[in-house]
Amino acid sequence: FFEMFGWPSAGSGVPDTFQRQYKVFSGAFVDKAHLDEGGKIILPNSAMDELAHLNIVWPMMFKLIAPSVATHCGVLEFSAEEGHIYIPYWMMEHLRVKPGTIISVKNASLPKGKFVKLRPQTKNFIEDISNPRPVLEAKLRNFSCLTQGDTIMINYNDVNYCIDIMEVRSSKGTEEAVCIVDTDVEVDFDRPADMPVSPTRPPQGQSSLVEPSSAPLTFSNAHLNRNKKKKEEEDKKQEDEEPKFKAFSGAGRTMSGKPNSLSSSSSSPSTSPLGKGSPLGSQSPPSGPTSGSPGSKGEDAGFKAFTGKARSLK
Repeated sequence: FFEMFGWPSAGSGVPDTFQRQYKVFSGAFVDKAHLDEGGKIILPNSAMDELAHLNIVWPMMFKLIAPSVATHCGVLEFSAEEGHIYIPYWMMEHLRVKPGTIISVKNASLPKGKFVKLRPQTKNFIEDISNPRPVLEAKLRNFSCLTQGDTIMINYNDVNYCIDIMEVRSSKGTEEAVCIVDTDVEVDFDRPADMPVSPTRPPQGQSSLVEPSSAPLTFSNAHLNRNKKKKEEEDKKQEDEEPKFKAFSGAGRTMSGKPNSLSSSSSSPSTSPLGKGSPLGSQSPPSGPTSGSPGSKGEDAGFKAFTGKARSLK
């Protein structure tokens, strides 16, 4: 299909060179906020006309060259105003340019990627996303290439996560940038930048968060098990701190208003007022002073039962 328009596929010869200078703006200037969710840019229509007459390898990728730094990208569409290009906002931050800054755009031929090492800038990425594999697979479809040293941004559930590109490799070894279109890429996650280093460091050359794997886009869910165990310990500690419920723990009183000496002893089976093996009616009187004993005068001093005046029905 692309060869019909003079765009040969990879390996069809030495590609021609396309290099132009444009004023750079973010997608917000043309109401294309979705541009920030990937690594592709919008070029003017005149660029497509010129590229159609050149020997350009597909998929088309470009190198953006700013005064102090450079990066690589793909192309989303050719609808920008003449003399302008629109790029993701995170790419403007990486290039350290302001709207209207003139940068150079040059076509690039990048090798197929085989290995990518990523590092989230915050640990929220592995705490908020329970299964990063399908999320990353979907978000990386918006990228044509990855450049070592870049900090890309992906959006998930209206939250932006910044991810550092620590290392990229092709079948020949470490590269400046690699193409990730139509290829299987092994992805390894390094420990988030704000996560403390583990006391037991992994062997040299291995990821501090997950073990290297030959399967593409392999991630670790070890943090989920740690969070679950921590939550169980907190719930158990909270249950131990809660006061225990004791039924019928109130104090009893007699008809005269005095504290019942049997109320404290009745809660324990070993001090039941009923003697062991005795009949129900053979309850022995409680020990201690009674209302008629001398020792009860001090107790009755503050309480007088049935002190009202009686009247007849006449």
